[in-house]
Amino acid sequence: MGKNTIKNKPIIALDRGELPKNIQVDDNFENSLVELFYIRNPNYSKKFPPRQKIAEFILKYKNKKIYVYYPWVRRIIATIQEEEYFELRTARNKDLITKLQQKKFRNLTIGIAGLSIGSSVINFLSTSGGAKKYKLADFDTIEVSNLNRMRANLLDVGENKALIAARKVWEIDPFAEIEIWDKGVDKNNIEDFLLGENKIDVLIDAVDDLPLKVLMRRKCKENMIPVLMATSNGDSIIVDIERYDLNSKLKIFNGRISDNPEDYRFNDYSDWLKLANRIVDNQILSPKMKKIIPKIGKTLAGVPQLSTTVNFGGIILSKIIRDIASNKMSHKSGRSVYKLP
Repeated sequence: MGKNTIKNKPIIALDRGELPKNIQVDDNFENSLVELFYIRNPNYSKKFPPRQKIAEFILKYKNKKIYVYYPWVRRIIATIQEEEYFELRTARNKDLITKLQQKKFRNLTIGIAGLSIGSSVINFLSTSGGAKKYKLADFDTIEVSNLNRMRANLLDVGENKALIAARKVWEIDPFAEIEIWDKGVDKNNIEDFLLGENKIDVLIDAVDDLPLKVLMRRKCKENMIPVLMATSNGDSIIVDIERYDLNSKLKIFNGRISDNPEDYRFNDYSDWLKLANRIVDNQILSPKMKKIIPKIGKTLAGVPQLSTTVNFGGIILSKIIRDIASNKMSHKSGRSVYKLP
């Protein structure tokens, strides 16, 4: 199936003795409780700490310490339990995001296919307190040339892209429930990816395989799952929204190409580029990208992408997903172009 849900997960324990020995514990428990006290009691100033009240607050939670073991860095962190941790982690979202909106955002299950641009999307979803459940699919490994835009570093080179994306989430949110599809998705497992165990609420399409893009959309239409896609365009981002959850008769790519994946068999890279250009639409390509496209496969090894643009796309998609969670009718199907200043 290409699914890896156990290996490399953080291990959470109430008892330090359940975790590997000979590893030092970084204890953030009391500091986090003090911070939580001030979050819940904003009338008190840290300049004049109410020491007795803080001591009583800490005592109240003395039996709620947990230990989080991260096997890939061999570190153990002592911290507060999930409910309090999430409250503290999203405290600065108030009241830009209401409590109800935050809950709806948290309760989503997000599928991301393709973890180059996808790593930016999941970064902004997780840091803003978004989905607890993810399905991440990518068969590819990180290369040095990915480091100009991915949330990864030299230590990650050679590792699976979906795995590294999951680790980055777990390092912020150890309670996240993540399925790692390290063999990617294909025609044999796409239904399980979309529907198995937990049906996803939104699909982020960030794959390069055009027949797979078509197949994913056909399956999302059948199961009324919205699809979002962000395409780098120099210093701007093209965002496509396909709300199959609101209209299951909507044409894929909003009618830009045929919905039959059998139509997409390519002899060479130039065939792929011709169809990709139909999807993207040459009319909205930036002047730089219009000059660059003919060079791909000749003097350029791949489509150029910038970190600023990729992260901009991640921010936009994260915001759209949060809006949809809060109000299902927000964001109609269609295409928008967002430009960096």
